[in-house]
Amino acid sequence: MYFDLTREAYERFRDNLQASAGYRVQCHLNGCTCDDSVWMVYMEKGMREFLVEHLFAAMCLEAFIYDYAATSFTDTYVRKYLDKLDLVAKWVVIPKLALGIEFPRDTQAFEYLRAIKKERDKLVHSKSRAELSEEERAKELAQYDLTPNRNSRDSDIGVNVFRQLVTILRTLKDLEKKSGRQQDWWQIIEVGEL
Repeated sequence: MYFDLTREAYERFRDNLQASAGYRVQCHLNGCTCDDSVWMVYMEKGMREFLVEHLFAAMCLEAFIYDYAATSFTDTYVRKYLDKLDLVAKWVVIPKLALGIEFPRDTQAFEYLRAIKKERDKLVHSKSRAELSEEERAKELAQYDLTPNRNSRDSDIGVNVFRQLVTILRTLKDLEKKSGRQQDWWQIIEVGEL
């Protein structure tokens, strides 16, 4: 379910980015000046979905690695010895224990894992702050490279958390294959992919 919710949030995020870009193009074609507040509405809707995408991706990773460990060992063992590890540590330690192969820390998948965890932590442990000015909101969007002049593509992995999630899961699937163990639950990746 978390996997599907991540994918759906990405689709809504992408739709809002496309609407935002479409508004800019329409203004340009009509020879009129765009109202930045209209553009910002699309972007803020998109950002909400981007945040939802991050949260559900992190929840998916957390639930997935827990279930992976529980099916490899026992639920009691996982609760007692592994569940207290942080998300990234679980993804390194559990494959090593279950397969004899550590999740590769020198890969893009590991960087995605760390980035999703970092964003999740930032969202979950958010602190209150004053309302942002238009300039501050634009600067915040720029950190995700969602500015109006952005060279965007749907496949842009930097803002496609769902594709990052799939990359992480595929890396674990590849580790399983390498170890000679393969489970049928990997079908979720093929069925749910965009």
